[in-house]
This record gives sequence, structure tokens and C-alpha cells, in this order.
Amino acid sequence: MIRLIKNILGKTIKFIYRITYKLIPTHKKTVLFIAFHGRGYSDNPRAIYEYMRQQDQFKDYRFIWAIKHHKKKNISIENAKVIEYFSIPYFFYLARSQYWIANCKLPMYVLKKKNQIYLQTWHGTPLKKLAFDIEVPEGTTFYRSGMNEEMMHETYAQDVKKYNYMISPSAFTTEIFQSAFRINRERLIETGYPRNDFLTNYTEEDVLNIKKKLGIPLDKKVLLYAPTWRDNSYITKGYTFKLEVHFDKWQKILGDEYVIVFKPHYLIVNDFDIDQYQGFVYFVEANEDISNLYIIADALVTDYSSVFFDYAILKRPIYFYMYDLDFENERLIARSACWVKNLVEAPLSFQKDKIDEDHQPVLPSMFVDEDMDIKPWNEAELEIVWSKEGHIAGLLHNDEIVCVIPSWADGHNFPGYALYAKENNMVAWKLKDASPMVERILEGKAFWKQEFNEVWKTYNTPYFSQLSDLFGAATNCYDLNKDRFPSRLLLTFEKDGMSYAFTIGAGMFSMPNADRYYAEYEDYARCEYAVQYPSSLLSREEEMELFSSIAGLCSLPWHAIDCVGHGHTLDIPIKDKYGCVLIDDEKSGDPLPLHLKKEGVHVYWIRSVEDEVFAQLKDEEKKEQLLEQLCLHTELL
Repeated sequence: MIRLIKNILGKTIKFIYRITYKLIPTHKKTVLFIAFHGRGYSDNPRAIYEYMRQQDQFKDYRFIWAIKHHKKKNISIENAKVIEYFSIPYFFYLARSQYWIANCKLPMYVLKKKNQIYLQTWHGTPLKKLAFDIEVPEGTTFYRSGMNEEMMHETYAQDVKKYNYMISPSAFTTEIFQSAFRINRERLIETGYPRNDFLTNYTEEDVLNIKKKLGIPLDKKVLLYAPTWRDNSYITKGYTFKLEVHFDKWQKILGDEYVIVFKPHYLIVNDFDIDQYQGFVYFVEANEDISNLYIIADALVTDYSSVFFDYAILKRPIYFYMYDLDFENERLIARSACWVKNLVEAPLSFQKDKIDEDHQPVLPSMFVDEDMDIKPWNEAELEIVWSKEGHIAGLLHNDEIVCVIPSWADGHNFPGYALYAKENNMVAWKLKDASPMVERILEGKAFWKQEFNEVWKTYNTPYFSQLSDLFGAATNCYDLNKDRFPSRLLLTFEKDGMSYAFTIGAGMFSMPNADRYYAEYEDYARCEYAVQYPSSLLSREEEMELFSSIAGLCSLPWHAIDCVGHGHTLDIPIKDKYGCVLIDDEKSGDPLPLHLKKEGVHVYWIRSVEDEVFAQLKDEEKKEQLLEQLCLHTELL
């Protein structure tokens, strides 16, 4: 009866909210924070809040936190108003707040006005499939709500429509988020997770305080066990977790030196019976901020959870305990095929059983363009063409592009684009959505038909001439690709007690993904590398190691499917220095007159830096000022 009353009351509140939210004026300096659907005060929203409240520019802002059962949990937050999640004040502040900061998908009932700003920070690195990338067997339901796949996708679609911005912690995640959330790159902020700032700024006092709060002995080492949820272990209450560890064996092996901190994923609902391990295993509620546990843990044990990405920042041991790896491997095998056309009449629905048996995928009629015929193509009529950058492939039939597969296809429920796909689906997306890539394929077709011996001569002759005019005759010439295509040389010179080395040929080809970083990407897509150092600085062996690293650098963009540029850091150890940074010749304080910009080629100087500087170059706030200082010199110091 109580549950029925709550349901009726909830529906009534949502109805009132729906008809009144536009009538409530938005306050320009009110920020609403929600972490894990109101489960606590944690994660990226907490990190952003704690930063904002310390800044003078936000001193007159009003901060609101929506937390479930906050009175029962005795939660109070300095300088913030704490309200009950899914209460009347909660719905009021959904309408009243200018800014929403959340780390999980908001419910469908949440409505956003045009003048409100929604920042989605998310809460993990996507090892498991997310949102639109999730697959379930046809006709089944899943997830806590009992939705089918289509319904679940719609909940994400509605939420993503509301995002003004979404945080990504890395380039890897940025690519996946674009597929998983169907979000355009412009709305993604690749800045790292704010919560992880704490992992580099904590103090020993923080460690002591957290241990005391959790009742953990100060004289024991801590092993953090943080497993994730399994989507094959769901009951009506939520996801369950079968405790497959034998803590008695852990205790026998680890002895008195260690204690275990056990933190389950927030989705897990089990009541864990660990009383028998009292004094050895410390159970931590799922809503506890895991960042606090990272800094007190001497090592981490996890499975498929993305927590290891964050914990790795601390450079401490990580152990992976994957007792059900065989099952997961069966689930995680990615389909590598992109559908191009049917060779039989289109069925009414996906024949998933046949796909699972490695039959060619046959696209249902609802996804198939009416212009497609089922007549087989002659192999002689087909041609594979690559983009100039070499990271987008196109299939042509009688000179018409029928399929495009970019480098980021496969593995994330994104197979590629097909001409005869009418709607996006699990085996093909609409080709018309890939118009820029179609242009790249057409450009690539002309580009790869060139006679590259002639292109090589045209490219390297003026460059070699400039270097000769400046330095005289080369002391050595190294073939970096050992007579393989593409041709790449390393020329060395001596002048005024300094040694110089320049690549020739690396800039003949455009690097992949330059368009992700530069509006005029063609001006930044090609580059050569250079290094200068006192002739007495490096031994012959050290010099060869440096040249070998430069050879690897020439191939790096195509291995990583990414581009390099000014300020890019490289893990190249030279003598006692850990890493290097690339300095654009045009931004250098004393640039050499190579003048390759008119050809769309940048020359990047490789400059070694101290460990401390190398670390600071990865901090966006410090990077620009440091680069200005480093640009004053290009020599390898």
C-alpha cells in the first residue's frame, strides 16, 4: 500500500513539474549537482564543486546538491544547500538552476529549458559497452527497468539531446563516446576527469584522516578490492555480484601485514556477509567516494572495472582478478564486418542466430534503401581506395562509393558506412552521414595514383637544397625505412660545434585525425622532425638510440591513428632525462629559415626536458607558459 501511495505521489509531482517548469524563472548563478542519481557527494561533480567554491568568481553563486536520504546519512556540505533527491525542492531546482552538473544519465522525466546548461561529466572509462553500443539478444529485455534495446537507446538519445557539453578523460574515450552516445565531437571536452586532480594533490594528512574515518589500522598495508557489475546477474532489485573471492585464503597468504578494503560497484545490491573476516576485510558502502580509497590503497585488485585507469595515476601495483574471463570473452567478441548490400531478399527482422553462426549479415527491409538490387557484383568492378592519411578505406563499385570504413570502426558497435543503408543499424550506418569522408576517399583515389618516385623527387629536392645551403654537406644519411615504401631519410650535419639531424620524407603524407584538433587541418597534417645538440653531448651509442627513436616517431601517427604537433610530449628518454617535447620551428625564438609552411609542412624540433617539466607539460594550465619558455631554445639540452 505504501509503495502504491509513493508511486501515485511520484507521478503527481512529475506531472506538476512538467506543466510548471517553464514558469519557474532560471537563476543565472544557481548550480545543481547530482552524483550517481543522488547516491552521495562524490566523483566528478564533487571535484568541480570543490573547485568552484574556492574561486572568487563563484563566491556569489548558489550551490545545490541533490542526495537521497541525506538527513538519515547526516550529510552536510560546506557552502551548499543539500536537498532530497526526487523531492519537491529537487524538481524546483531542476527548473531554477542555470547549470546542471551530473555524472550519470538523467531520467526521461527531466526537462531542460533552452537557457539552461547541462554538463555531463560521466563516471568512467568505457571498457564495457555503453548506451547505443550495448547489444542484447533480439526480443529480450534488460537493465533495471525491463526495457528492450530500442527503449533503452531512446533514454540515452533523449538525455544526450540535453547535453551542452560532456567531459572525456582521453582521446580513447572521446572516440568511444562519439559512438556510444551519438554525440558530436564539438560537445566533447577532452580534459581528463576532474576527480583525479585529487590523486596528484593529496597530502599524508588526507591519508590519515580517511583511514581514521573508515576505522582502518594505521600500521597495516591496504589492498583495495573494487569489482564491477555483470549485466548477466540482474534481479528485480538490481544487479547482483557473486563473491568469488576466498578471503580466508587471502588472509592466509597476506598474513597480518595487510587488510582488505572491499568496495562494490554502486549498481550492486547484495548484502555481503563478511563478518567472519572482521578485522581483515573492511566493507565500504558503494556510495563512498572511491578517490578516498585510491590514496590509502597500496595496491588495487579489480576485474573489468575502469577504476584501474584512475588508480594507475598513482603508479602503484594493479592486479586483475577475472574469474569469469571465458564468459566475458564470448560476449566481447566484436563484429568486424560492415554490411554493403543484400544478395537475397531482405527479411523483416535481423537474423541474429545466423550472424552468430558467422553467416553474412542480411539487412532487414526497414533498413534497406529502395534503390538497392540483390544482383551479385563482379569482382573486377570493385576497388578499394584509401584516404590520403591512410586511416579511412572506401569500397567503390564502378567508381561509385558504396562503403566507407574509418579507422575507429569495429569494436564499439560501429561497423562503417554503406550506401544502401537507409537507417543506422548494428551492421551499417548511412553513408550520407559521412560526406566529409566520401570527399577524403575521392581525394585519396587521385593521390594514390601518383607516381611516387616523382613525388619523392619533387618533395625532397628543395628541402635537401635548403639544408645544404644552411649547413653544407651532410655528414651522414640514414635510410629510416630500409628501402621500404614510403621513403624516409635522416640527414645529419655539423656546424659550429653543433650536431643536427633532419628527417626527409615523413611530411610527404598527411597524418590521421589532424581535423580533430585544427580547423585548417591541412596546414598541420604534415611534418618533419629535427634535433640539434652539442656535438660532444651524445656518445655514438646514444646518438643511434636517438635516431632509432626518431625513426619510430615518423611512423607513430599511423600506428596510433592520431597526429602530433607543437607541444606534443614524447616518452623518449635521452641521457638522464625522461621525455621530450615537440617545438614548432615557426614558434621557436631562433628559427632556422626552412620556410616549409607554404608547402603545408611543419618542422618540429625534438627537445628533451627535465622530469618535472615533462609532467607539467601535461597540465593544460601550465603548458602554454612552459612552451613559451622552451621555444626560446631548440637545442637538446
